[in-house]
Amino acid sequence: MKPFLHGGLGLLPLAILCRMPEERPLREALRDVVREIDRRLLQETDRAQAVRLMAAAFVLTGLRVQREDLASIYDGVRVMHESTAYDMILDQGRVEGEIRLLLRQGRKRFGPPDPPTESALKATKDLERLERMGEAVLTVNSWQELLATP
Repeated sequence: MKPFLHGGLGLLPLAILCRMPEERPLREALRDVVREIDRRLLQETDRAQAVRLMAAAFVLTGLRVQREDLASIYDGVRVMHESTAYDMILDQGRVEGEIRLLLRQGRKRFGPPDPPTESALKATKDLERLERMGEAVLTVNSWQELLATP
């Protein structure tokens, strides 16, 4: 792992894939590796390259750990929180959460959606529109009216 952490900047994300010390829980060992990557990127490169390399490390970490562990591994990592890729991942999670909530609330209010309705709702990616639909579900009377929410 040390050759990747102490080599060229382009090698940093690959340190995530190295064998970690067996005496430590994987999540803790990865957290330390990510902290070292963060430290080097902040000191040795410009913001754009740092964001790209940390986003690559984030994706590679996702190959090794469960989704729930990613947040604790990357908590406090400065480069991640300045990343448009990270923001995009968070927004995607918000969209998926809004869709799940709308489906759950809509099933209780209108009954199960037909397949085209469910597909149309799942295809909606505009977070602000989904939030407006979340408010509209309280006042509309059908799935069709809900989908008509601008």
